[in-house]
Amino acid sequence: MFCDITVFLGNNKKTIKAFIDTGNLLKDPISGMPVIVIESIQLEKLIPKKIIYHLNDILEGKDDNILSQIANEDMLKFRIIPFSSLGKQNGLLLGFIADKLEIKLEENTTDLSNVIIGIYDKSLTKNGAYTGLVGIDIIERCGKYEYFTSIKK
Repeated sequence: MFCDITVFLGNNKKTIKAFIDTGNLLKDPISGMPVIVIESIQLEKLIPKKIIYHLNDILEGKDDNILSQIANEDMLKFRIIPFSSLGKQNGLLLGFIADKLEIKLEENTTDLSNVIIGIYDKSLTKNGAYTGLVGIDIIERCGKYEYFTSIKK
């Protein structure tokens, strides 16, 4: 199952296709905000390219100056988000708080705030069928959880 997500940050926006991953329970451990994972290449219109190109250095603590400089200049609110998955234990994602999201699931569009975008530095699929992962928490906030329960019947 897929949905379209439009991420708004400042005067820019980007729409991506996301896979609804019912096993994705990723949240920021401090704020409890849900995290939508998006491929870094898709975010080039929204965040400075310096962050995308130095993502691993930032996460490894090799270049803290880039993040603090950009955060101050652009007023971005960054988070480091720990995660575990089948492919990686004790991983880290760099994330930022979006100004607003629009989630389009079938014919319904819902505006959301208080969501973090996790920046993923690889491709999520081999064929490019989607470039983001959204968890069930987001779908519940859209009032569409019953859609998944009806599919299972």
